[in-house]
Amino acid sequence: MSVSNECLGGRLIGVVSAFFVFGTPAMAASVDDLSYVTNGAAITITDCALNASGELLIPAEIDLFPVTEIGASAFRDCTALEQVILPPSITHIGDYAFRNCDALGEFTVPGGVSNWGVNIFRSSDGLTNVVIESGATDLAVGMFQYCGNLAQVSIPGSVTNLAKDAFYGCETLSAITIPNSVSVIGEQAFYGCEGLLRVDLPSGLSRIEYGTFYQCIAMTNAVIPSTVTYIGGSAFKYCYDLEDVTIPEAVTTIGYESFVHCESLKHVQIPDGVTDLTVAFVNCPSLTNVVIGTDLTYLHGNNFTYCSNLTAVVVAPSNTAFTSLDGVLFNKDMTTLVMFPDGKPGDYSVPGTVADIKASAFEDAERLTKIETSVFSYCPNLTSIEIPLSVTSIGNSAFSHSGLQRIDLHSGVTDIGNDAFNANNLEEVTLHEGLESIGSRAFAYCPLLKSITIPSTVDNLGAYGAAYCGTLTNATFNGNVPATLGSAPFASASAEFKVFCYDGAIGFTTPLWNGYPCEFLSMKSFGTWINAIIDPNQTKPADTPAGDGIPNLLKYAAGLEPETGYNETNLYTYAWEGSELVVTYYQATNTVGVGLSPIVAETLMDDWSNEGIVPVNTGAFDALGRAVMEVRLPCDDSTGFLRMGAIHY
Repeated sequence: MSVSNECLGGRLIGVVSAFFVFGTPAMAASVDDLSYVTNGAAITITDCALNASGELLIPAEIDLFPVTEIGASAFRDCTALEQVILPPSITHIGDYAFRNCDALGEFTVPGGVSNWGVNIFRSSDGLTNVVIESGATDLAVGMFQYCGNLAQVSIPGSVTNLAKDAFYGCETLSAITIPNSVSVIGEQAFYGCEGLLRVDLPSGLSRIEYGTFYQCIAMTNAVIPSTVTYIGGSAFKYCYDLEDVTIPEAVTTIGYESFVHCESLKHVQIPDGVTDLTVAFVNCPSLTNVVIGTDLTYLHGNNFTYCSNLTAVVVAPSNTAFTSLDGVLFNKDMTTLVMFPDGKPGDYSVPGTVADIKASAFEDAERLTKIETSVFSYCPNLTSIEIPLSVTSIGNSAFSHSGLQRIDLHSGVTDIGNDAFNANNLEEVTLHEGLESIGSRAFAYCPLLKSITIPSTVDNLGAYGAAYCGTLTNATFNGNVPATLGSAPFASASAEFKVFCYDGAIGFTTPLWNGYPCEFLSMKSFGTWINAIIDPNQTKPADTPAGDGIPNLLKYAAGLEPETGYNETNLYTYAWEGSELVVTYYQATNTVGVGLSPIVAETLMDDWSNEGIVPVNTGAFDALGRAVMEVRLPCDDSTGFLRMGAIHY
């Protein structure tokens, strides 16, 4: 009898249930349930009645012939069999012989078995304990694959080979002793053993193959013997709790993504014999330091991305390809900055010897707060850079005389130093709301720069801030005149140069302001536009007062009215042209600080982004006077999702 309690509608109800079973117990299975054939002078069991139940004892002889083989799928789907006892005469067990035997709890494999099929016990969910008798030399391919409740396996010292996928998906297997006789462990042997806590690998092992411990999420410690020379790709990938692993000095290969997402791993020492490393330790956020040995000559730029607590990389002095200074990785002669540790805090000044900075060298450097004076100055080959979101300040001359062609400073950057972006190739500058200070000559001497927009939050624009830019045709202020305005901020611009500001902006005059032609634009701020909404409870950016699913901010950016119902074709249309998806969308020309952009994601669970999307203004206008924009997206066979987003700038 059982009693349970549950709370329904605020009342505690006691439920009493009684269970009674009448009738006789199920009969044990017998030889009569078996089908078999005679092969020469021996018996092969080929089949068993699916309704066979309980315990089955297979005799050593049938019709005076020895029983030596269990045929392929012989007991497959015999879901009521609780125990099958094999005679010691068995030498061969065929493919899927005991697959889906869900009631089978314990099993003993005779030591005389020398010929194995594949996936012998696959998906036998009731199997909890297996004893393999001495004499057996192999664990077959996929032998216990998806035996979700397997808790204990006794492996004798006669076994030399654990084949591929042997324990794949055995989620409750928490411990296993692998005898030192084992010299081969196949690919993905323990893949997805989510309950495995620790493994001591045998002393004769030389290779850890691909995916051997993939997604062993609870494993905290792996003892790798000194005989191992090879660690395969994804060998320990997604071992979230792995804290301690020592890579032996004999190892010469660490495979692709071998320790990716080992989120508890704290220290790594790369042995001297390893010559290249590719994406082996990505997303190891607990990793604090890395030691690189003598022979490493190739290190992929993204190898330690998202290691947010990595503060230092140390290189063996005798390494001929790399060196480190203050925890930062360089090539040997320190002319190339290879990698800046993601977790290294504070400000940083790049040494004067550096002429090149590797792609992604500063990727995910979340604790870098300032790009110091002259860090990237006189780096003509530096054509683009992504500023880490943690950076709030760009130092004096930080990118002066670099090869930068365009720069997008995120909204967290509040200060740009003097002469920060004097760059001959700079064509495009994007400054975001939140920027407070633009230093003297910050964008001066940029002969290819044609326009610049000053955010409304800027309260200091230094002298000659964007001066001597011979092709500069306009500067647009999103707000009032900065409280501190240096002299001649746009000196020696093009003959067509004009300053634009918005209606109501304070401090500007027409037709001239500060000696420059000035024009007020009839623009609607979001606040002015939103005031047209009658219902005061529908004035937030994400509200949809028309009930059409299009939020206020998106309508504002698209030049639509807040309380009028629309559909997606009022925002964008799309068509296929060969392998390209052509998206046409409509951008209001009188909005302040907000624009439209297509945003994409690989799956609906991923973050939406406009990274890599390059909009083109077609020069046309629709019936509402909106600019017609176009984006071309090359597409392959992978799945993707597209929608429109409102982008602050």
